[in-house]
Amino acid sequence: MILKRKKNIHSKKYERMKRSMTMIENDSNLSESEKQQYKNFLAITESMGLDEFLELIQSPWRIFWMNFVAGMIRGIGALIGAAVVIALIGWLLSKVITLPLIGEKLEPYIHQAQSEIQKYTESTNYKNNFEQMQKTLQEIRDELKKNPV
Repeated sequence: MILKRKKNIHSKKYERMKRSMTMIENDSNLSESEKQQYKNFLAITESMGLDEFLELIQSPWRIFWMNFVAGMIRGIGALIGAAVVIALIGWLLSKVITLPLIGEKLEPYIHQAQSEIQKYTESTNYKNNFEQMQKTLQEIRDELKKNPV
């Protein structure tokens, strides 16, 4: 699909350039130096890809799609980069903590972080809640068996 599109763009580009060149050649009001200047100008504008740029600007959905894909790729790259940096920092900290002076200074912070993590895991432990729900549901079942509605 993309290769086909590129071929179409290049064939259109070639046809436009060919038409422009023949128009310049057939114009009898222009001198040879002016014709050469126009040809040079056409060659420069074609080499810059202005026609492809104008075609891109005229299609808002293509701009949207290109920006969407570019944003997704940037986001994935940032995610991978952040993971590598965090892993590297963690590895460096694990090496630094074993040093006597630095390890002693960081130890209270490490213990505080570990205790906060422990508190969080204990506060979000739903095992007791599920056991209580099971008991309540069992009591409801027993009551329904005794007194059917």
